[in-house]
Order: sequence, then C-alpha cells, then structure tokens
Amino acid sequence: MSRLNPHTVPSMEVDRPELLMIGMDVRTLFMSNSVLLEKPFGARKITLLNPVWIHSKVSGKPFYAILHRIDVGIVIDLEPARIEDPALSIAGAVQSHKLAVRAVSHFQFLPGGDVKIFCDTVVESVRQIWPP
Repeated sequence: MSRLNPHTVPSMEVDRPELLMIGMDVRTLFMSNSVLLEKPFGARKITLLNPVWIHSKVSGKPFYAILHRIDVGIVIDLEPARIEDPALSIAGAVQSHKLAVRAVSHFQFLPGGDVKIFCDTVVESVRQIWPP
C-alpha cells in the first residue's frame, strides 16, 4: 500500500500565512454554519448531497462545496457562489452538477486509448453544460 506524502499549498488569504494541507480538518476553514459539510461525510452516496453552501471563515465569501469520495478520503471542489439569491444560485449549481456527473459517467464508457474520441466527448459535454 502506498503512503500519502504530505502536500501543502499556500493559503490564498493575504493576512493568514498558514498552509493548507492534505488531511487537515477543513471545518476550520469555514464559518460555523458550514457544519453542513459534516452530513455528507457520513453518507453512502455523497454526490446526492452536492452542492453544499459554505462560507469562508476569513473572508466570509460563499462557496459551493462539491464533494467526491475517493479510496483514501474525500476531495472537495470549491466553486465561488453568488450571494444575490442563494436559493436560485443553489438550484443552478445543482443543475450544473447533475450535468457534470452525467458527462463524467459518459467518459467512463469511452474506449481506452483514443485521445481524439475523449477530447471530442469533453468538448461536447462542455457545450451541453455551458452553451454559447
């Protein structure tokens, strides 16, 4: 079994010099109302609970947390969210997430080794999610 090497990335907050590390408790990065992150961690089908509306503890900026379970833990994609109307914004994020999940599941059934087919499929999927 391979061991994870610790990886760090600089914090994006100017006045906060600490590093973000793989394996750290992400709840420390978000406001207390972001405890909504805890519920998906225990769920069997984590993707059904996406996206999760959270706020940065330092800046207060809202984000959608899109959670993905992998064999060694959970990966969280953070997407900036608009604060005008969270209900409308979340509905749009849910729809985008569903389209992305559909596209990714389509990729899994592509024949291996053909980069052109893969690239064409990615382009078509992006066009469906974000039409011109």
